[in-house]
Amino acid sequence: MPLPPGDSKIKKPSYHLFEIKTKKRDELLKYLRDNGIICLIHYPTPIPYQPIYKKLFGYKEGTFARSEELSKQAMDLPMYPELNDKQIKYISEKIHEFFNR
Repeated sequence: MPLPPGDSKIKKPSYHLFEIKTKKRDELLKYLRDNGIICLIHYPTPIPYQPIYKKLFGYKEGTFARSEELSKQAMDLPMYPELNDKQIKYISEKIHEFFNR
């Protein structure tokens, strides 16, 4: 599972979302939710396939295959100011449990 990039000299993350991607996204999402961890899918549909873009530009499914693939793998882990170290450790442990079972 690739990790998000950290800070660099040329770019800095906004820390708005903590997105991960995995081919087992739906199973991981269910596993984490079953363990009390609320995770979200912020972009279930690639932007070009949103209704306004389909209408304006006539984009059809298959036009942006990589975007489609990524939209099926991406999910967001909890990230908010009140998230404490104990909660972060719990989330991390559950992710490790999922992939090591």
